[in-house]
Amino acid sequence: MLKTEKQNLPGIQNYVRHLSQKYSPSLLGYIYSVTGDKEKSEEYLVMILSQFVVDFNTDVLNKNVTWLKLRQYACNFLSMSAFVSHNHIADKTKQIETGFPENDYLSLLDQKQKEIFCAIYYHGKSINDLATALQENATVIRNQFKLSLDKIRNARGN
Repeated sequence: MLKTEKQNLPGIQNYVRHLSQKYSPSLLGYIYSVTGDKEKSEEYLVMILSQFVVDFNTDVLNKNVTWLKLRQYACNFLSMSAFVSHNHIADKTKQIETGFPENDYLSLLDQKQKEIFCAIYYHGKSINDLATALQENATVIRNQFKLSLDKIRNARGN
C-alpha cells in the first residue's frame, strides 16, 4: 500500500503572514475603494493574498514583492471577478476597457503620453524597460513622462 503524507511548501504560511502584515491595510483600502462593500472587501483581500502567493511563489519566497506588483495583481483579479457593484460600473468598465484609470487629469494627455505616464506612475515600470518595450529612446520616454507630469501639475495648480 502506498503511503502519502501532506507537505506544505516550506514556510509559505510565514510568507503569507509577512505579506498580510505589510500590505493588508493598504490593499484593503484599495479593494474597498473599488467595491464599496466592507465584507466583500475583506473576502477579496483573503482571496487575493492567497492566490498571489500561489501565482508568484518564487517572488514571495525571494521577498521580491512590491506594493505596485500586489496592487496591479489585485486590480487584475478584481476586474476578472464579476463583483462590480452598480455604483462603480461606469468608472471601472471604462478603466478596464482602456487600461487607464478614470481621471480628469489624464484626459489632458495624448494617447502616447497617457500610456507612458500610466506605465511608469501606476504600474512601476522603469524608463529603460518601457523604452525597450516601446522600441523608443529612453530620453524620449523620459521627456514624455516629464511633459505629462508638468501638464498634470499645471492643471492641478501645483
